[in-house]
Amino acid sequence: MILAFPGSSSFTGGYYKPEMAVLAALLGGKSSIKWTHGFSILGKFAHPGLDVSTTSAIYSDAGLLYVTLHGSATAVRDAAPEVVKAIKAISDGQISSEEIKKAIALAKFKELEYGQQPMAALELTGAGLVTNGKPYQLDESAKAIGDVTEASVKEAAKSLLEYKASVSTVGDLFQLPFAEEIGLQV
Repeated sequence: MILAFPGSSSFTGGYYKPEMAVLAALLGGKSSIKWTHGFSILGKFAHPGLDVSTTSAIYSDAGLLYVTLHGSATAVRDAAPEVVKAIKAISDGQISSEEIKKAIALAKFKELEYGQQPMAALELTGAGLVTNGKPYQLDESAKAIGDVTEASVKEAAKSLLEYKASVSTVGDLFQLPFAEEIGLQV
């Protein structure tokens, strides 16, 4: 099951929202630390029958924040409503400042790590120059992520729930939930 929401464009795009990278790190799913569930909200649902991951896919003019749930139909059915509950918890301010600070640090690290790759930097710079005449600046994008506030993360989470989500499901459709059943607008 994939739950997708409007996200952020690349740094050189016109719709750059660094909060989305922080939100993806906060929701998480896959741990960046071996043999542990990590600190992410959705990391606690990780078990042998379920794989959860959150990605902020950036493009030159748009973006997509999506959560992927992969596993048995029962495990996905049980975890899907928890994704929506986690987003609501963030928007309602039920997440500690410490968790948000960790997510900001992780998102900044991921941005710096991604920007170091020559092909990624070339792609982002080329797309930025073609679409907006603005080259990709790794230090500026990392600084923008570092400047994200707790309030802006809450607003970003709230915006995910206000817009219609795109939901795609493959598997036992008699067991897997519909988007409305887990609390999403489609």
